[in-house]
Amino acid sequence: MNIKHLGSQYGGYHVDIDSINDGDSVLSLGVGTDYSFDEDLRSLKMVDIIAVDPTEKSLMYNNSRNLDYITFINKAIYKEDNCLISLYRNRNPNYVSDSIDKEIKDVGDIAYSAETISIKTLINQYNPTLIKMDIEGAEYIVYKYCLGVKQICLETHDYRTNRDDSRDKEMVDFFIKNDYRVIHKGNHLFSFLRDN
Repeated sequence: MNIKHLGSQYGGYHVDIDSINDGDSVLSLGVGTDYSFDEDLRSLKMVDIIAVDPTEKSLMYNNSRNLDYITFINKAIYKEDNCLISLYRNRNPNYVSDSIDKEIKDVGDIAYSAETISIKTLINQYNPTLIKMDIEGAEYIVYKYCLGVKQICLETHDYRTNRDDSRDKEMVDFFIKNDYRVIHKGNHLFSFLRDN
């Protein structure tokens, strides 16, 4: 095992580099305007990155970067394909983090519709060995569909609501019961590695 922190302090996660091979696909879900994780990973392994984010700011950022190893999909991650879901805009217009969860304190009442792509479709199409997920509350809806992927890194967001951390504990228990171990935990960031 070779665990490294990849990405910025804001957009970074701990991953086991030894579990990733050149030629693998990686799902980078909720990229916002920060490809630091993806760029750090690409500097170590020749992976193909599928970046998914529904926001206009992320689309503009991706177009300005024009990285040939990133396939960008401008949709929201959800449990089903081709739905229209409401995303609530961040109150701060300088921030990119909009959310499906109206209880997140950073979002306001202004919402817009976003087309969805299911995590199941992405996994079936790209067969990733790593999923990095920062999807502003939608992680609680989709994490169970990630079983079978070798490595999963995600940020949880209930700490930005008035909820307790019971859904985080339930998620950790779910992965442990399904043969994953926690290889890193800190500040609502979790990295899981499948044992078999």
